[in-house]
Amino acid sequence: MNIPDRVDLELGAALEQWCDQRVIDYSDLEGLLMLHIYGQSVFSQNGLKLTGISFRWKQDSWLLTVKVRENGIPLVGFITAQTTTACVSRLWTLLLGDRLHWAKDKFP
Repeated sequence: MNIPDRVDLELGAALEQWCDQRVIDYSDLEGLLMLHIYGQSVFSQNGLKLTGISFRWKQDSWLLTVKVRENGIPLVGFITAQTTTACVSRLWTLLLGDRLHWAKDKFP
């Protein structure tokens, strides 16, 4: 998966201004902004239509569920981590490395 140049430039320009990392660090903020502001652009550039995201607490960790459509076929991916922010960071790591496993969505 690739990040469109326009998204990369705009995000980089916005993040240059981020200097207060007491609450959230640079890389976590980048991941959140990319998902919540540019998510649809990034996914669509790679042949996917983002149709939903949700977070759910499961016993001792968070579960991020990502729903997409590829050529009209509903797919779902799952990511777990200790925090919701860590889920988002892991999502981008897996996507950019083409390592996120997509399964057919049984509940589209």
